[in-house]
Amino acid sequence: MNEDYFWILDGNSIYGHKEHHIRIYSKKLTKSILYLDPYNWYFEIKPKTIGKAIMFAIDNGWNPEEKGKEMYL
Repeated sequence: MNEDYFWILDGNSIYGHKEHHIRIYSKKLTKSILYLDPYNWYFEIKPKTIGKAIMFAIDNGWNPEEKGKEMYL
C-alpha cells in the first residue's frame, strides 16, 4: 500500500443511533468513505491493523477515489 490515508475514531451517527466507528479517508480526494467497527470483533487499533483493514476493503471492491457506496466493515 503506497497511498496515505487519514483515519478518525469518534462517535458517529449511523442509521439514527450513536455508534463508534473508525472513518477512513484517502489523503487524495475521497469520494467514498470506509467505516470500520473495531468493537464487534478482536481488533487492535493501531496503524498496522488499520492498514490491513484498508487492504481488505480495497481487495473487496472499495475504491476511495470513485464515487460509490461507503463500505462498512
